[in-house]
Amino acid sequence: MSTEIVVTEGLLARLYDITIQQGADFNLVVLYKDTDGGEVSGLTTAEMQVRLWAGDSTKIIDLDETSGLTINEAKGEITILIEAADTAVLDAPANLTYDLEATLDEGEVVRLIEGQCLVTAGVSR
Repeated sequence: MSTEIVVTEGLLARLYDITIQQGADFNLVVLYKDTDGGEVSGLTTAEMQVRLWAGDSTKIIDLDETSGLTINEAKGEITILIEAADTAVLDAPANLTYDLEATLDEGEVVRLIEGQCLVTAGVSR
């Protein structure tokens, strides 16, 4: 089951904290809408990175449309999927930071969401 979050075109990145459960799938759908609530088409690429802090050079999670992100360009939709095998190897507990950026077909880069990324430790093994 996935959660959906709506981001409105023309505004600053939406602050949205996420929780990744160690050893479980993480799934989030981000919908990019115009100010009237209509779909914004033209998302061509996307990238999501998670780091210990914003200025850190080490990427703890690095996703794009070849690994973990699926773009539905016509709907202005990005699906984030981190599979259980990948979350299982994350250090936990951890309080990290992340953002998700996309490039529109005219070349404009927009930051859609950003915030804290909490990784909770799994107990079942």
